[in-house]
Amino acid sequence: MNDLDNIVVLVTDITTRKSYDLVNILRANGIGFVLCDALSGAEKMILEKVYAAKTELLRKERHFHEDLGRILDKYVDKRLVYIPVEEDTTILFYRFISEESPENLFYNLPPAEAFERVRDKGAFSAFCLEHKLPVPKEYAVEEVLQMSNPPLPLILKPRH
Repeated sequence: MNDLDNIVVLVTDITTRKSYDLVNILRANGIGFVLCDALSGAEKMILEKVYAAKTELLRKERHFHEDLGRILDKYVDKRLVYIPVEEDTTILFYRFISEESPENLFYNLPPAEAFERVRDKGAFSAFCLEHKLPVPKEYAVEEVLQMSNPPLPLILKPRH
């Protein structure tokens, strides 16, 4: 038995291009995967055809814990590996692992505090400045609107 036969990657957010690319990489390397998302009806049918694989229900918010627990129970004899795809799902995953520690679940994530720091652009910028790391200058929207010649190029991003 190949070591990879016991590994299954949880691929979440399968409506995204990132997940599609991840599945192609896994498939090309002979690594098993389980597609997880909150799909039903035509969308589920279409994506199962696109991926040529069945999907598992993984709803977000209040059902995430229950659904992920069910998936872990279904694949109890496998080593399930979580690879982050989307930020909102990863936040829910952090909540799950703060309450549960299934023996068949594996992941390589930074501590939750570090994840929160880097996803908050304001907190990350402050961290970089504090540690003398180069970081782009920040402006409040109001400041930019009042400038007669704003610095260009200018990139506007939400804090999260």
